[in-house]
Amino acid sequence: MNCATGDVLAQKQARADGKTKVLQALDGAAINLRQKLGESLSTVQKFDTPIERATTSSLEALKSFTTARKIMLGTADYAAATAPLKKAIELDPNFAMAHATLGTCFYDLGEIAAAAEQIRIAFELRDRVSDVERFYIESHYYQYALGDLEKSSQVYTQWAQAYPRDFIPWNNLSVISQLLGNYDKSVEQTRACLKIEPANAAMYSSLVQIYIARKRIEEAKTIAAEALSKNLDSPLLHIGFYMIAFLENDPANMANQVAWARGQAGTEDPFLSQEAGTNAYFGHMTKSREFARKCRGFGDRRGRARDRPTVYRGNGRS
Repeated sequence: MNCATGDVLAQKQARADGKTKVLQALDGAAINLRQKLGESLSTVQKFDTPIERATTSSLEALKSFTTARKIMLGTADYAAATAPLKKAIELDPNFAMAHATLGTCFYDLGEIAAAAEQIRIAFELRDRVSDVERFYIESHYYQYALGDLEKSSQVYTQWAQAYPRDFIPWNNLSVISQLLGNYDKSVEQTRACLKIEPANAAMYSSLVQIYIARKRIEEAKTIAAEALSKNLDSPLLHIGFYMIAFLENDPANMANQVAWARGQAGTEDPFLSQEAGTNAYFGHMTKSREFARKCRGFGDRRGRARDRPTVYRGNGRS
């Protein structure tokens, strides 16, 4: 459909012989539609990996994966996205993109070892995936499993060139720019993401984090307010609010952010971790240790044994 006029450019209807044949029918319809829209036969043939082999053969696994991606892109709630991703993997252990995306969620939650484990599994399954999925898996593998920022940047750049309307490579290039201290470049890359994906909560929270790092607090506040006005609230955005309140010596607002997260599974403990750090900064070590113990307690009750609190990475990887 032409988004500007609403005119139908091409359409294709397909009927599946039962639920197990839905993905095959979808795949055939997509190929037909691509040809009707003017894609050359050579590229249709080049990028014709069947969806049931490239992505998953399980419709239920695909539905769970899609639910997780909506959560990640809509609210940047990486803790909430882990459950449907785990379900997708349970339904199809060879679902490479589900493993890779779960690795992304773990990384954003500070679960570095778990993230590396999932992305390694995805990397071993990359011969099953489509072209764009291979870009995703390889770039994340070099970044999360190997820590090779130069190699991952090369793959992200190739991805951005091959798929210029895909925001993910630009987003993760902006994360790498932050890690390297190139904040001006990171702002440029994040704003490029928002042009492609204007309703992405993670991009707004990432931009807030960058401005905080640059000590441009008023701009961070402006971006945060814009996100809320568009109903793009997220845990990462509230982490940003907490950091702004800390920098402005506003304990009441810090307490408000902790209260906002209270009782939210997978979200509350990062705020407790923030409280532990804040109290340590002001020399209140007893309180700091108390918050750290609470944070660990939440993690253990979720079945994630570890020897340190979980923290959000703070920059919304996709």
